[in-house]
Amino acid sequence: MKLIDLHCDTIGKFLKSETGENLGQNDCCVSIPSMRNGNTMVQLFACFTYLPEFPEEGYEGSYRYVHKMIDCMEEQVELFGNDIQIARSYEDIVENEAAGRISSILTVEEGGVLNGQMERLDILHERGIRLMTPIWNFENCLGHPNSRDAEVMKKGLKPFGRDVVERMGELNMIVDVSHASDGTF
Repeated sequence: MKLIDLHCDTIGKFLKSETGENLGQNDCCVSIPSMRNGNTMVQLFACFTYLPEFPEEGYEGSYRYVHKMIDCMEEQVELFGNDIQIARSYEDIVENEAAGRISSILTVEEGGVLNGQMERLDILHERGIRLMTPIWNFENCLGHPNSRDAEVMKKGLKPFGRDVVERMGELNMIVDVSHASDGTF
């Protein structure tokens, strides 16, 4: 049986590590050896940003950080290309599987990084992002998050969020509603 793991935060941990960890060896739960041991066919790597870590820059800083995470994953693929490759399509997954490689799919967890700029979605897609969580734990330009507040839970996507979801469909991107309010869902 092959494993498809839909989420890990490994890339962000690499960027914060001072020991030069990589997919070959690290203290995280996801590495080439652990994926091989688990018979992983596809691993989704989240480019996650936590807005409070960018107090002055906000979503502008978050957007730049997503690009650093994509750069990091591209570096990992350069180092371990015989074991893992970024997959941008189903055909890539099939090709990687036939070659004995694990497919890496890049995701963005926090659509607020678009910051009201649709062209950013296209740029992220060009860089390999194939899944995005429009809303994480904060209201953003796309919509409203899951909340214990019943009034927030009723709120849904904002107009820009509807446009983004439509564009994601055109790009064949997966819309991850994990952190969305009921209204958004």
